[in-house]
Amino acid sequence: MRHVSLGVTSEGDSDVDDLPEDDDGYDDNVIKLDPKDEADLERFMVNKDAGTKTLYDIIRAKIDAKTDDAELALSTVDPNEFNIRDLDPEVVEMYKEIGKVLSKYRSGKIPKAFKVIPKMVNWEQILYLTDPDGWSAAAMYQATRLFASNLNPRMCQRFYNLVLLPRLRDDIDEFKKLNFHLYQALCKAMYKPAAFFKGIILPLCEVSRFVICALLNSSIRLSILYLYL
Repeated sequence: MRHVSLGVTSEGDSDVDDLPEDDDGYDDNVIKLDPKDEADLERFMVNKDAGTKTLYDIIRAKIDAKTDDAELALSTVDPNEFNIRDLDPEVVEMYKEIGKVLSKYRSGKIPKAFKVIPKMVNWEQILYLTDPDGWSAAAMYQATRLFASNLNPRMCQRFYNLVLLPRLRDDIDEFKKLNFHLYQALCKAMYKPAAFFKGIILPLCEVSRFVICALLNSSIRLSILYLYL
């Protein structure tokens, strides 16, 4: 059986992992909300029964559609559409293993094979294999740095909306505050301003007209907007 390397980097590699990290603006304090503010924040959080699509939902639907339509694999490549390709079983297994690595990631280098995902036509499909929902918060930050640096604004917007935003909501919903690494990821997302607003800010505004109040009363969002402005 042929073994596939996950591509662990060497000490001499120069990439996004070598960029400095900081915690400017991060506030670890738990903010106590009055009932009115809490009600506004509830409108900001997406109802899990509302049918919001995630990367898993979209990729799963595309795979099912491909099964029913064999001609899809021969269609013209469009960078603005999801592309599903037939994958070598060893490649599938490799990226699933990378997903396991990212689920336990805390610091240090990330696998080289993960770093090439932004250059792939079917990057969403490959990303899906790594199970983004299972990534550690630190891995989500590293992934956001990687994708913000290497994807065009339209593709970056899709990553923000389908991967990063659901994770932010889930973390706030569960812990009532935002994890430090996810806060860093949100800061890094602003390096693509158009993608940041279209992939994160505008979807939040679409949830409810009251979301602006929730944003202004949330120290997390306020500090992010302060850094941007």
